[in-house]
Amino acid sequence: MRIAWFTPTSKKTSISGFSASILKYVQRDNCIVDVYTFDREIIEEFNGVKALILPFLSVKANFNKEIYDHLVYNFGNNWENHGELFNFAAKNPGIVIVHDASLHHVVAYIANEIHNSKSMYS
Repeated sequence: MRIAWFTPTSKKTSISGFSASILKYVQRDNCIVDVYTFDREIIEEFNGVKALILPFLSVKANFNKEIYDHLVYNFGNNWENHGELFNFAAKNPGIVIVHDASLHHVVAYIANEIHNSKSMYS
């Protein structure tokens, strides 16, 4: 099985630690995991996880979803960190892990800034 895993890899976010913990177990079952990150710095090692780590923004235009059995997205309530991924996931459906109890700020940003519609959000 081959999985595309979309996550931040920065140690500044708890999503990164969560992803690394889960991926260690996934890899025990001989799954191949490619990690796509939206962080500006690409790291060589991701908290002990052996995976191909790819810069999401530079590969999204040429992404081939057909080579994967599953696409897994990790979302938080921050448009700046996850906005490009929301747009990408809408075109490439997969499994979504939501890391915040509310996505209020993301929805507000989409309504107010992207669609320029305060009534859309109310």
